[in-house]
Amino acid sequence: MAYVAPQVCATVGLGQLRSSEAAIFSPTQRGLALDGKCTITKTTLARDPFQSKYEALIVVAGISRFFHAPTSTHFLFTKHGIDRMSDTIEVLWESEQAIAINKPAGIATQSPAQFESVESRLRQQLGREEHYLAFPHRLDRWVSGVLLVALTKRAARLLSGQFETRKTTKRYLAMVEGLLDGEHRWEDSLRKIAGQPQVQVDTDHPDAKTTLTLVRSLRTFPDADRSLLELSPVTGRMHQLRVQAGSRGNPIVGDTLYGAMETETARILLHASQLEFHHPINGKRTLVEAECPFTFSEG
Repeated sequence: MAYVAPQVCATVGLGQLRSSEAAIFSPTQRGLALDGKCTITKTTLARDPFQSKYEALIVVAGISRFFHAPTSTHFLFTKHGIDRMSDTIEVLWESEQAIAINKPAGIATQSPAQFESVESRLRQQLGREEHYLAFPHRLDRWVSGVLLVALTKRAARLLSGQFETRKTTKRYLAMVEGLLDGEHRWEDSLRKIAGQPQVQVDTDHPDAKTTLTLVRSLRTFPDADRSLLELSPVTGRMHQLRVQAGSRGNPIVGDTLYGAMETETARILLHASQLEFHHPINGKRTLVEAECPFTFSEG
């Protein structure tokens, strides 16, 4: 069941939500006036060329956005508009000990019990309300992509150990502002800002931790002043990729926390596309991939 913010149910406007706020709605729930305001169309037009093409048009309180699956029951409202959230989380790989999922953007990996999260949705989807389920690593709320889930304590311990000892290989795709060519090595010292869910580059602070990310430019879009990057973090610090990109003047599109311009994008354009790890049972090297949900068409 989706979490509902009653104060936003009656009318939803772009100016009603701050950039840090979001509300999840289900049109099947009582009291919501989404019925009769969903129009299915044949169009493939998208409002933002960096977003995937959609086939359904949803109009709520004058806000419209295109969606690929008209049968989806959850919609995410932010100050940037509306985004689709499927009820079912895609399972990319599975074993008896662990699974890998394609985490959707806009939902936290874990949250307090009264809020919906990847954990709460998976427990219901897999029928594991009373069984063990843990996360050896996490992805930020607004980041999508490959996320490992341990189904036993042994798997959680083995997989967590791989992340701690840097035996995993992670690759992300990011659309950033500005033009960036070639290959780069981003090395920084980062520290968390006290009392805030944010980090900053700080070479002098004793609590700063060294970070390293390998960067490869896949394509540049001069007309839009954007670049598509492949980011391979060697270390795994909080908001590492986001702050490293932002501090270099190439913030990830949609990531206003680290300097990006306001856009109509209802998420930050950062996606965990690949994760390689050792199987928790047989030790074989395993690669899991998740298709990137955002694209760009110069047409």
